[in-house]
Amino acid sequence: MTEFTLEDYLLANKIVSSCTAVLALMAATGNFVLFLTILRSKNIQSICSVLIAIQALVEVVYPLSVLSFTYVSFAEVQITRRSCLFWQSIPLAAANASIVMMPVVAVDRFVSLKFALWYNRLNRTLYISVLMMFPVAYHAICTYLGILSVDEKLLICRLPDGYTQTAIMFWVGSQVVIALFVLFLYFLVRFELKSKKGGGKDVSAAISKSLQIIFILYVFGYTLFALINIGSMLIHDYYLFLTVGSLSSSLALVNIAAPVFVFYKNSRLYRKEIKATLRFLLRIRTTTNVQVVSREIEMRRIRIAKNTRTELLRNYRTCSSVVSTFLCGRCGKRIVCFSLLPRDP
Repeated sequence: MTEFTLEDYLLANKIVSSCTAVLALMAATGNFVLFLTILRSKNIQSICSVLIAIQALVEVVYPLSVLSFTYVSFAEVQITRRSCLFWQSIPLAAANASIVMMPVVAVDRFVSLKFALWYNRLNRTLYISVLMMFPVAYHAICTYLGILSVDEKLLICRLPDGYTQTAIMFWVGSQVVIALFVLFLYFLVRFELKSKKGGGKDVSAAISKSLQIIFILYVFGYTLFALINIGSMLIHDYYLFLTVGSLSSSLALVNIAAPVFVFYKNSRLYRKEIKATLRFLLRIRTTTNVQVVSREIEMRRIRIAKNTRTELLRNYRTCSSVVSTFLCGRCGKRIVCFSLLPRDP
């Protein structure tokens, strides 16, 4: 078998980055709308909604790494792995937080259904702070392993290419474990929903059912993503190994882009609030455009009036030095004409 050359690797990155950039923009836009919806809405202020908003926020940042990957792919810029780890530090933190936020949301759903009385009386701030310790700890472990074994090999910087094999094995392997844990929580949440009388008809149940769909997408998406990356570890060709890793990232982007569509389709409350947010964004854009156009019209009107007044004064001085009677008559007409100038150019 012919080895994958540097030229093949660069060409493959251009193709892959062009496709994943579209998914990345969809994911970032959808999650921004979801985050803004929860932030604006007074009807979606539960603990679960706050956790969903946090996840949506980090999933706005994570896809932006694909845009930088698109740039370096077409520019054919290669940097060292150490520089890549530093360059991708913020998107990588968002990606690690996103990976752990899904089981955090799943745990919250199970606790809210299983221990409803305690859940309704707990301290929201303390509870959310404790849950957020898990993504922070996970990112700290990944970063430590990444820094511990980083090298100076050249590559096209793509998330998570800043990690070396040790960190990648932990990163990918932990995703399989997390996906299985989410699958286990999915069955627990499903069982609790079925055990609740009339549980399928309230708002909380509708949100839980939406989350169940997202859980399943997460499990299959990240499991397949992890298996592809584990399989790529068996590839001895360095550039082919990096290319397979680039292909697998599109699966993660599909997972990230899904939540806003799932909530919109399955939850009447979220659908209503998302529509309100879209109308709000559209109104801001329309108002801004109208203000810009109005300002331009007003500036043109002032400019025309100023030029006309200057021309009248110039003609006045010219006429006054020639014939005084002509000056008075013409001057009067000019004043009348100037007052009748149309207000719009």
